[in-house]
Amino acid sequence: MGVSLPNWNETPIIFFAVAKVGGIVVPFNPNYRQNEIKYILENSKPKLLFVCENIEKMLGWRS
Repeated sequence: MGVSLPNWNETPIIFFAVAKVGGIVVPFNPNYRQNEIKYILENSKPKLLFVCENIEKMLGWRS
């Protein structure tokens, strides 16, 4: 699971929840440049993404 969130207090809870169900978290900072985020996603190939709205807009995805 790819996770990109701002520094919220709830972020560690999301990481622990994913680990609890046997998943692997691939964290990436929403402040990374667009090419860095694309590199991480292309190489990790997450099956699920949990992102904030600004990442969707940056990568040209629809909500």
